[in-house]
Amino acid sequence: MNLPPENVPHDGPGVAGEAEHEADLARNALELKALLVAAGHGVPGALRLERIEAGISNETYVVRGVIEPRGGSIPAAGTWVFRRPPRDHVLPTAHDMEREFSTLRFLAGQRYAAPKPLLLASASSSLGSSYVMSWEAGRTLVSARDTALLTPAERARVSYEFIGALARLHQLDVTTYPRRSRSTTPFVARQLSVWRRQWEAGDPPPGLTRAFDDVAARLSPWAESRSTGTAAVLVHGDYRLDNAIFDDDFHVRAVLDWELATVGDAWCDLGLLLVYWAEAADDERARIGIAEGTTQHPGFPTRHELIEYYASVGATPPDDLDHYTAVGYLKLAAIFQGIHARLRIRPQQGERFSTIADAIPRLLSLAGQACG
Repeated sequence: MNLPPENVPHDGPGVAGEAEHEADLARNALELKALLVAAGHGVPGALRLERIEAGISNETYVVRGVIEPRGGSIPAAGTWVFRRPPRDHVLPTAHDMEREFSTLRFLAGQRYAAPKPLLLASASSSLGSSYVMSWEAGRTLVSARDTALLTPAERARVSYEFIGALARLHQLDVTTYPRRSRSTTPFVARQLSVWRRQWEAGDPPPGLTRAFDDVAARLSPWAESRSTGTAAVLVHGDYRLDNAIFDDDFHVRAVLDWELATVGDAWCDLGLLLVYWAEAADDERARIGIAEGTTQHPGFPTRHELIEYYASVGATPPDDLDHYTAVGYLKLAAIFQGIHARLRIRPQQGERFSTIADAIPRLLSLAGQACG
């Protein structure tokens, strides 16, 4: 989930104009109210939903209302967050709400900084697979305009707090994590296979597919050689600065968007973070369509400094970290291709993401450079 600066929800034009947008919100509110009642929560008043427009994957809504207290898990009054998959072009194995909810439950048990899971709706419910979680108030850094408001010292503080939270995530005991793979294939090789399938499902043009396949083929022998004995940690899957909420002192209050979380190889998280982490002269990297230029202001550490700090509070990254970064570029290219396919179905949703299509060949080019 990506929240706007200071967690202010943004109402947008929605799928097909304001009228349909409002009707969709009202329909969601009624269905959510029925779900709460069925789960043992009384809801005497209306619920108000506001779409958070910052994200580009699952649909996320702020929910406001008053719930009759009956001993349920949701507070009697206040603000919550509702998550559901996109309506169109849902790729196979993607947008698994039950998986995301179970990850949040695991993190709550580990006392890790993340939203609290409150209520899960099954795929058979009127809402489909979706869930309600706690609203975490605080500050988010979504764009270069947000980080421009910080001092250089605050940018450094934010960065090191953020990397420290990643190291803590990778140190959690995952023996009780509920969704562990039993595959004997090295994790990074499985990742290449997953994102190759997702790439194909996005119906990409042949020229881009040749570029994707070229990089994947170059990475494949290396990926297969990665030892299955690599320490298994909880991998976030999309760890970037705008997926965190900070308090007034720039401590990490909550890490968001656990859609891609799984047990695997920590270096996949770090490699993908380096994809997003643009330095002052990184014009190409800063135009990939997410977090554009957010980390280019003075005070943000370089990628090398980021790696050094992670090593000081976590584990020492391997010499082949560039290859993990290349996998990160391919992963993001596959995700963008899926988004682009969805935007072709509902073009009204695409105004904010007009750079998505242009970013895909750039990502593939950067992937090729990263893997050498």
